[in-house]
Amino acid sequence: MFQELLSIAGTRGPSNLTVFLEVASVIAVVGLALWLVGARFSRQIVTLSGVAAGAIVGKHLPEIFPATSNLSAPVLAVAAALVFGVVTFLTHRLWIGLMLGGMLAAWASFGTWVTQHGQQSWSQPVWDADITLRSFGQQLWTALPPEVTRILPFAAGGAMISGLAMALLWPRIATALNWSLAGATILLCVALTGMAYAKPQWLGALPANTWAQAGIFAGIVLFGAMVQWKLAPKGAVKKKAAPAPPTA
Repeated sequence: MFQELLSIAGTRGPSNLTVFLEVASVIAVVGLALWLVGARFSRQIVTLSGVAAGAIVGKHLPEIFPATSNLSAPVLAVAAALVFGVVTFLTHRLWIGLMLGGMLAAWASFGTWVTQHGQQSWSQPVWDADITLRSFGQQLWTALPPEVTRILPFAAGGAMISGLAMALLWPRIATALNWSLAGATILLCVALTGMAYAKPQWLGALPANTWAQAGIFAGIVLFGAMVQWKLAPKGAVKKKAAPAPPTA
C-alpha cells in the first residue's frame, strides 16, 4: 500500500531538499490540526474555503464570461466571495458529504488499483502545456488494466454515495470522520514522501504486508475521529419544558 502510493507520487526528488522539508513540515502541521481538531472548526473552515474560492472565481470571471469584462475584477471578487461564503455556510452538511465522499472515492479507487492491477506497473501520462485535463484523464483511464476499469466505477461510486448518505443521516459522525481522514491522508503522504527523499532507509522499517499497512492507517483515522467526536460541537441542546403549574 505505502509502496504503491510512492510509485503513483513519482520517484523524482525535489531540487532543494531543505525547502521541501520546510514546506512539508508546514503541511504536516496543517494535517495534524485537521486530524485532531478539524471537526471543532468545521463550519469555519468550509466557509473560509468558500470565501477564498469565490474570490478566485470572481477575479477571473471576466476571463470566463466576456460579458462581464466591463465590470471591475476586484468588485466581482468581493461579491463572489460573499456569495460563496454564504452558500457554503448554509450548506455545510452538503459540503462535508461531498468532501467525505470524494476522499472515500479516492481511497476506494486506490484500493481497487492495489488489489486488481496484477503485474502491471503504474504509468502516468506526461503532463505538458499542450495536453488538456480531459485528454489527460482519457490517457490515464486507457492505461489502467481491464480489471481495474471494470471495478473502479462501482467502488468509487459506492464510496461517494456512502459519504453523502453518512453526512445526511449522521452529520456529526461524518464531520469527525471527514476531517480525521483528511488530516491522516495529508500526514501519510507527507511522511512517505519525506522519508523517500530524506531518509529512504526508514521505509524498510514499515510493515511490508498491505493489510497491516491498511489496518494501521484505518486505526489512525478512527483514533482521530474519536478524538474529534469528543471535541466537535454537539449543537443546540433543547431546553426541558417547564412543568405546568398545578391546577386548582
